[in-house]
Amino acid sequence: HTLAMVGGLIVPPLLIVPFDTPNKLDIQRYLIQAALIVTGIMTFFQVAGLQPFGRRGPMWGPGVLSVMGVSFTTVPIVNAVIPVLLSTKKAANFDEAYGYILGTLLVSTLTPMLFSFLPIKALRKVFPPVVSGVTIILIG
Repeated sequence: HTLAMVGGLIVPPLLIVPFDTPNKLDIQRYLIQAALIVTGIMTFFQVAGLQPFGRRGPMWGPGVLSVMGVSFTTVPIVNAVIPVLLSTKKAANFDEAYGYILGTLLVSTLTPMLFSFLPIKALRKVFPPVVSGVTIILIG
């Protein structure tokens, strides 16, 4: 299980760097190291289940043994967007194009963070069981 987990953490960074990138190996090495470091930090918070503001405050991580890591879902998106950014000259190189993608992902994380502060009744109005059930079935 450990080898499968590490393989799943290393392969996505290998797949997103285009073949014709000048310093491809250095970029891949950097992305793999970043993925492993972020995985370690996020897994710590996931497993620890910290409650920095006491029992009534928010809990950071459920305290369940699980690994947080990179996902294959971003690979096709990154592989489609980076060539467009490079061909339209909106990004000068891979590093800049990847920075645009990371910035977009950072901004897009605000929506679920804001939803996490809503009461469950409000979330059920926005996402009724029909919507969430169909979504879960489609994801698999």
